[in-house]
Amino acid sequence: MRKSNNLIQARFRLNVNEYRLLLYCASKIKPKDPDVSAVFHIHGKDYAEMWDIDEKNAYKQIKEGLDSTWDREFLEWMPKGKNGEPAWRRRRFVITQEYNPGEGYGAIELHPDFLQHLIDLRDQYTDYALRNVMHLKSFNTIRIYELLCQYRKIGHRSFTVEWFRQILSLDETYPRWSDLRKHIIRPSLKMITEHTDIEVIKNDKSDCVTTRARGNKVISFEVNFRHKAQQTLDLDEPVLLTTDEPEWQREGYASPGEYREAQGLQRTHGVRFDSAKAFLVYRASL
Repeated sequence: MRKSNNLIQARFRLNVNEYRLLLYCASKIKPKDPDVSAVFHIHGKDYAEMWDIDEKNAYKQIKEGLDSTWDREFLEWMPKGKNGEPAWRRRRFVITQEYNPGEGYGAIELHPDFLQHLIDLRDQYTDYALRNVMHLKSFNTIRIYELLCQYRKIGHRSFTVEWFRQILSLDETYPRWSDLRKHIIRPSLKMITEHTDIEVIKNDKSDCVTTRARGNKVISFEVNFRHKAQQTLDLDEPVLLTTDEPEWQREGYASPGEYREAQGLQRTHGVRFDSAKAFLVYRASL
């Protein structure tokens, strides 16, 4: 499955049933096909097989997911303006829905603002196999897995606590770092290690994260991870081709030094640059 990096770093809050419903639709899209119907039929049997649940429960989840995704939205971040304040666009996931229990299906029409992050993606995207999130029972865990997938080539990712809370739309939930780590971060990283192709590497203190504090307040944390042994790709999963062109050049940077500077800013500030242009805009705003 392929998603734009802007979508992975968007701010939104869903329950696991709602997110599974949207992931089901996303998984039906061929990544490089520009001619994709926005309407997806969701059959209980197929849904049950995809998420490894019984068919009766599948129909219940489909109905509940359709009911509750109607008002859901996501905030897509934009480069900072002249005053340095972060900017965003509010977008919707769906525009029409239907549920027909007599015929055994539900249907959902994705909003063009959401669909554009899933179709005809040829750069600035992240791939992962749907099977890696099949057994993740929490929306937060799936989102953290996606955020780590963006840094697969690097093997570590830093987050400012403030940005991390915003991305997951935690609002006032677990305002203390100790509670955030105990109830969100540690359980999610444990689940990711157990059920996905990512293994989190513990530090010298046998902790899953390394923190940086200002005074007594933790302001950022880093996760180190590696890929497990290569798994066999599903037949409908995209195969990424490699070239001899340097990575900094493929991503549009002017020099290796500029590319290293961008990586340093990403680790320090917990941001993600979708292009060299985004890096230049961000650097100019500092």
